[in-house]
Amino acid sequence: MGAMAIVAVAVLVGSVPAVALPKATFHDLNHHHASMSTPTAQELDDPGETAGTIAVSVLPGSLTVSTAQTTLTLKRMPGNGHTTRYRGMLPSVRVIDTRSSLIGWNVTARFFPPSAAAAADLRLRVHPGKPVVVSGQRAGVHSAAPAWTTFETPLSLFGGDQGFGAGTYDDDALIELVLPFATDLTSIALEYEISVS
Repeated sequence: MGAMAIVAVAVLVGSVPAVALPKATFHDLNHHHASMSTPTAQELDDPGETAGTIAVSVLPGSLTVSTAQTTLTLKRMPGNGHTTRYRGMLPSVRVIDTRSSLIGWNVTARFFPPSAAAAADLRLRVHPGKPVVVSGQRAGVHSAAPAWTTFETPLSLFGGDQGFGAGTYDDDALIELVLPFATDLTSIALEYEISVS
């Protein structure tokens, strides 16, 4: 079971075909210019010829997520004799979006069942914290609602809406594990995996 600390999503850019256009100047994303010459009649009659080229410069950018570790320790809380609760904080997760597309992103966590008990006997609840803006805008970046989840099922932590999310953001989460029986275990180690899409 490999833990994934950083996931990078590549931005695919399709090739731009050369076209025959009247002489014009275009501004690409880097504000560079690409000029085209006016096609001749012979060139217009021949679809295999082009009247110049369009130089397109694509802004570099990436979407990455990282976390300091991939295992967290849950501490036993006072119980009622019939169940045992464990709580712990998911270490800060950082997402960096330097893309110019502003198509948004979503950070998820996937937890793996501990060896202390069978997964079917456990209940897991995730309480995402409030995202911290390291750089970028607050608007459009939000945490997911608290939710119960099952092991090995991705659960949203926080995300950036379409049109927003460019920058660097941190977030954490309170993790609660419930065992349907009493136990003397003082702590439980829980492995997890973070990803972004």
